[in-house]
Amino acid sequence: MTEGLADSRNDATDRHVRLYAANASGGAGLVLTGNAMVDRRHLERARNVVVDAASDESALRRWAEAASGTVTLVQIAHPGRQANRIVQPRPLSPSGGPAVALAGAFARPRAMTLDEIREVRTRFVDAAARLVEAGFPGIELHAAHGYLLSTFLDPRHNQRADSYGGNLGGRARLLLEIVEGLRARLPSSAVVAVK
Repeated sequence: MTEGLADSRNDATDRHVRLYAANASGGAGLVLTGNAMVDRRHLERARNVVVDAASDESALRRWAEAASGTVTLVQIAHPGRQANRIVQPRPLSPSGGPAVALAGAFARPRAMTLDEIREVRTRFVDAAARLVEAGFPGIELHAAHGYLLSTFLDPRHNQRADSYGGNLGGRARLLLEIVEGLRARLPSSAVVAVK
């Protein structure tokens, strides 16, 4: 679920507007968007939408308005170790480890510092707040398919010895802190889903 339709600044475009207007008018009860990244330094691929302080707010509002014909949740993500080596030569992971084995397309990730973990948490919450302020009814956290949040949950990729590793409670800590931050910052009517 990634469109690759963003402009060179990683903002939503008229192509997003057309696509999600069509999706919203097609009779679906729920639409989930492709990946929107929370950090422009870490893209899953070129032309991902990025939602941060540098994003074009009017582009986000146009996208939300076009999608408003049905409940449309923006999937927000950090690719972690699954960032193409051309886009991100030194991807992040809970514990470092081997590169994703896929035709040499991915670089070996490095372990995140505690400061980087806190920054990622803040970026997820900020991105969600920007999207809800733009008019989307909510977001879906991408915590699956080998992206950053799912690697924190996975004991094969999370070998940390601090409070973000170990048992399931430690491995789930980042995801739970993000959800807690979203509930504290977003209006109670905002949808928060987890993939």
